[in-house]
Amino acid sequence: WDTQEQLQYEKEVIGFYISSHPLDPYECVLRCSGVPDIHSLQYVPPESNIITAGVMTLSKEILTKTGYMMGIYTIEDKTGSIEVVAFKDAYKEIQKVPGMGSMPVLCFGKLSNDSGVNKIMVEKVKLLEEKDFILDVKTRGDKISKDTLGNICSLLPKNSGFVPLNMELVFPNEGSITMDIGTGCIDDCIVACSKIKEMAGKEVTVKWSLDV
Repeated sequence: WDTQEQLQYEKEVIGFYISSHPLDPYECVLRCSGVPDIHSLQYVPPESNIITAGVMTLSKEILTKTGYMMGIYTIEDKTGSIEVVAFKDAYKEIQKVPGMGSMPVLCFGKLSNDSGVNKIMVEKVKLLEEKDFILDVKTRGDKISKDTLGNICSLLPKNSGFVPLNMELVFPNEGSITMDIGTGCIDDCIVACSKIKEMAGKEVTVKWSLDV
């Protein structure tokens, strides 16, 4: 069995994951990109627009009085779970998302509070993929040496995955230059970020973000 099949089997037979979690490959970059874990959503004010990530499963389907279907889901990560409500249009779109119930997804919506407990009124759900993230490396072009810049570029992975890599050189009062370095896999990018910070320190800032 591959990892996905193993995790799906664990969830179906035991009710929870044992060996790992489907979000493990993305957890670090999700937090670095500002995506909150599910437990923390209970402390976010109602009516806030949010993005979260996890494995989403259908709890029940409801036929409304007006004759359309809606769905009640649960999305969970390693910190907890939260109810997700999908009305007509969102429910239809969710049916098209591959891997629902076993693959991690990004969930976009608005928080609603019901008897003191937050739930998500979902607007959009998509499969979570490497290409949803961007890694930006930024430095002062007038202060960094050519050798250091070359070393930074050499540390960044090239064509090992699907995360776009950008290098921005900032020149005060003159503007900036952004270079497309290529693409890399998440694991290689995380290792490269650590090495870059060790080598260049405060001269360089590294920023993860979502591009969805």
